[in-house]
Amino acid sequence: MSSYSGLFTAFITLQLFGLFGCLIIFITALAVKSVPRQTIWFSFVLSWFLSTISYVLLFISGHATNPEPPYALCLTQASLIYASPVMTSATTLALVLQVYFNVKNQFSNVEIRGQRMTMRVLLGVPYLMYLAMFLGCLGAGLLIPGTVQKDPNRFYCNLVTRIPSRISSITVATLMVPTTGLAVATFWLLKGNWSSLKESITRVLAFSVIGLMAMALGVVFASISGREPELNMILATVPALVVIVFGTQKDLIDAWMFWRQKKHSSTGVDDAECTSNSRTRLVLTSVQTAP
Repeated sequence: MSSYSGLFTAFITLQLFGLFGCLIIFITALAVKSVPRQTIWFSFVLSWFLSTISYVLLFISGHATNPEPPYALCLTQASLIYASPVMTSATTLALVLQVYFNVKNQFSNVEIRGQRMTMRVLLGVPYLMYLAMFLGCLGAGLLIPGTVQKDPNRFYCNLVTRIPSRISSITVATLMVPTTGLAVATFWLLKGNWSSLKESITRVLAFSVIGLMAMALGVVFASISGREPELNMILATVPALVVIVFGTQKDLIDAWMFWRQKKHSSTGVDDAECTSNSRTRLVLTSVQTAP
């Protein structure tokens, strides 16, 4: 197996892990009452699910090794890929803002004015931006068909013209500014409560780091004209990290290990690993209780 083939296999494997992982997490939280989540959380996971689909589109259509895939398919994938960083950056901003609101409300017991309307707006804006970027790239490819290609160093299709990538990178960079500020503000609020909120703070840190890393990669990869296969591997690790961080929350694991719940229910054992405690739930429906 050549080095390129090995990297391609690893790239697709990571993207598929992210795809199915996000899907399982999303469906579990949607279907299981013991795994409550806020709507913004669902939006964040959904955005990464859509992002991974864009990168494996050639693979699932059977054209992964085709140097000249069908034009319509190649243009669709390229348009989705340029649009995805904009969407995931916007949902990351929304998630970090929701976490900030949750923490602020928890410590002040007063809801910030305009919070609900702001979060409602942030539910739709990422997908409107996604659609606008997708349609813009689609239009560019239709007007100038020669701009659509499958670069030998990439595992997917792209556009030769630099305009879509520059728009995407500028948008992502702009969204990084408030996201970083909100992440810092959240840690400032939490800094005096490390002992009682250690688990929650760790997860907030992980969410913020992954989100900012994804945004930074979006800027870098959208700004450079060529991508070596090794750089694409870095890109593929982000959705996998999202699945690992979001999929290892205790209430999700308990929901998947349903046989343990039945066992403890039948024996009447109150296992500390299967019950809730008082840590703050920062990104769920209720911020008063946690698994």
